[in-house]
Amino acid sequence: MKDLKELKPLWNLIKEEKKKLIIASLFIFIAEVAEICTGYLNGRAVEAITNLHIKEALLFLGIYGLISIVCSGFILTKANAALQKVESKLTRKLGYFTYKKALDMDTSTKEIDIDAILKETEQNKLEIEIREKKGIRKSLIVTFIFL
Repeated sequence: MKDLKELKPLWNLIKEEKKKLIIASLFIFIAEVAEICTGYLNGRAVEAITNLHIKEALLFLGIYGLISIVCSGFILTKANAALQKVESKLTRKLGYFTYKKALDMDTSTKEIDIDAILKETEQNKLEIEIREKKGIRKSLIVTFIFL
């Protein structure tokens, strides 16, 4: 119970973003369930090829490709981007509240290096931007492979 009480301030910080978190999580769940269906579609395509039903096999492979492109290339990318934005906002809010508490502390006992705090915040922003760009590149590569 003590551990759950420590999370209560975090819930207060993400109240504004709760709807975005739920929607993004739901999109990720839907995309993953759709990816499970791709195994079935592959099996049906192999079965159709074995029985020399080429049109049916191409239909199943086309549906498989469409689901993969839509789920991996679009839904997951958008959901992950939304989650990263929420993460970025939460990180900024936590940084702000930490900085605010540090300023409220007794300065005679602690030395605060404000430059180090600001550099760390800038590094976090750069890391988030780099992660977003890598995700977009991966999605484009996967999409072109399927095409």
